[in-house]
This record gives sequence, C-alpha cells and structure tokens, in this order.
Amino acid sequence: MATDIVDKELQALRKARWETLFSESTLIDPSGETEESETDRVNLKATIVIEYVIQASDVAHTMQHWHVYKPWNEKFFLECYRTYHKGRADSDPSQDWYKGEIGFFDFYVLPLAKTSLSCGVFGVSSDEYLNYAEANREEWVREGQDLVEQYLAKVSPPTSTSGFLISILFSSFLVSESLCLLTLKPAITTAGNMLFIFRLVRLRRAKLTVDPLNKCNGDAFLTKQCRTGLGYADDAR
Repeated sequence: MATDIVDKELQALRKARWETLFSESTLIDPSGETEESETDRVNLKATIVIEYVIQASDVAHTMQHWHVYKPWNEKFFLECYRTYHKGRADSDPSQDWYKGEIGFFDFYVLPLAKTSLSCGVFGVSSDEYLNYAEANREEWVREGQDLVEQYLAKVSPPTSTSGFLISILFSSFLVSESLCLLTLKPAITTAGNMLFIFRLVRLRRAKLTVDPLNKCNGDAFLTKQCRTGLGYADDAR
C-alpha cells in the first residue's frame, strides 16, 4: 500500500524510483535512444506522484495549521493509548510519543513535503504545506511534552479485569432475572385469577350478596378482597 511507511524495503524502492525518474541525469537523450518510451516514462512518473499524494493525504494534519494538527494528534494518541490498555498493542505510546513525533517529522513528514514541492503536484500550495510542517515541528518541540501530559489527564483509568468480570456477571444476573419474570408472569396471573374465583365461591356459599357497582355486603375483610379482585378503586365504597 502507498501508506505503508513501516516497510523499509518498500520505502527504499519508492525513493530509488523517484530518483531514477525525476533526476536530471535521467533526462531523455536528445538522439531519441532511451530505454523506455516517453509514454511509459510519463506513466511511471504519474504512478509515483499518485503514491506520494496518497501518503500526503494520510498525514495531511501535519501539513496544516497547528490548530488542525494538535487535535488530530490528540485523537491518534488516545486511540493508541486505549488500544495498548486493552491488550492489543505491545508498548505504551505515552512513553515515547514526544520524541517519536519529532522523528516522524524529521524522517517522514518533512521529506514528503519537500518531495511534493519538488514535483509541484500541489501547485502553489506546496510551499504552504512545507511551511506548516516545519512550523508544527517547531511548535511540537516547545509544547509537545506538556501536551502529552494533557492527553493522559483526559484518559479515564482503565477498568480492572476483576471489576470488568463483576460487571459482566451482574449484568447477566439482571438479564436472567428479567427473563425469569417474563416466563413466570402468565403462571402468576393464572394463579391470582384462580384464587380470586375461589374466594367468590366461598362468598357465594356463605350466601353473601356481592354488588361490585355499589358495595359488597358481609365480612369486611372479604369485602375488601372482593373489590380489589374485581379491579375497583378502594375509595369507591
């Protein structure tokens, strides 16, 4: 990939192709005798330029104003820091983020900005991108260490493994309890209805007159149970 900057062999190959095609020593022989046709040479140049454009787009924040560069640098740091604490990275980025960023400018961003300027792919903006990259590098040297401390202050402490497991178990218990209630609700409702019918039968056998629209005659306890079971408000006596 054009954005693969970790592979040193690939980077060396790109640099060699650039020097071969854009060096003045490789200009076309006026006699017309060249290893490649003019069309092939132009196509190869276009391919290399596109690769550099993709690389510049990948780190575009480094070649823009400091107020654009800083928040994107913070977002990338927080992403790497959380990845490390989740066990998905081998090293803590906070240990060498400051020095690493300086090296990133010196060995990648600034050479890339100069290459873009030399081929003129960004037109008059090429100078501007290079100037921003150099200014951001200087600003980072002055403020970078303080910024890393500010980044760390914004990161919430990672949850311990035991706390994480406890939260999972508690959540599972709540889900299981909810499922249990949903399963037993029909049975509970059925049992309640059967109990209410049984009480009505007892009232009938005791020859008590029940009038749900007005009042229930008979024992006060049974009267209350009757009205509650029939769903009437307790104050409608």
